[in-house]
Amino acid sequence: PSRQIQPAAAAAAVKPKPAAAKPSEQKIAPAQLLKLAKSTFSLTGATVGKNGKYLLAGKPQQSSGRQAKIWEAYESDPNQPGIPSGYDGTNASISKVKRVTIKLSPDVDRMRLEEANYNKVQSGLFSGRFVSKIEYTPGVPSSDRNVDGKCTALVIEAGEYDLKALLSARKGMPLRGRALRDAAASAGQCIQAVHSSNLVWTDLKT
Repeated sequence: PSRQIQPAAAAAAVKPKPAAAKPSEQKIAPAQLLKLAKSTFSLTGATVGKNGKYLLAGKPQQSSGRQAKIWEAYESDPNQPGIPSGYDGTNASISKVKRVTIKLSPDVDRMRLEEANYNKVQSGLFSGRFVSKIEYTPGVPSSDRNVDGKCTALVIEAGEYDLKALLSARKGMPLRGRALRDAAASAGQCIQAVHSSNLVWTDLKT
């Protein structure tokens, strides 16, 4: 007679199938992830910094320095060129991506002076209240041949919000009450921080 297999032995004899990955856990193909990243963050495809460290995004603002341009950018994933660090294609990962602001200019002397002034203000009366400088790189490498080795880059943290964005979000409605007082106090602190660093600025930016 055939020998009966005990329940426990039968369970061990049958190898369980791996659980199917949930939709949120499924890995997106590199080409599709790159396409999603470009669309989500408005990436231009150009990079600045050693090994394509920063991914330029959107359209640059023209600085008062005329030749200088101010870009929004994102730190690149060193293991996935062209993809912002922390982004995996899901909406939940967007908040993990680090956004920075990069000023690019061919005027080395002007940028050197601006970097020195920024250091003074950042470490002055209201230390810790302003966005931090991340790096300053003369002759910065870039995938854009018009920038590569020809421009100096000043990279700083991107603020969470500025006055221009706040007013835009209010769709023409003026600031009132506490919001108005906070904006005035912040502007006053900026002026005081500059003056206490023995500097006089010729314009105020939002």
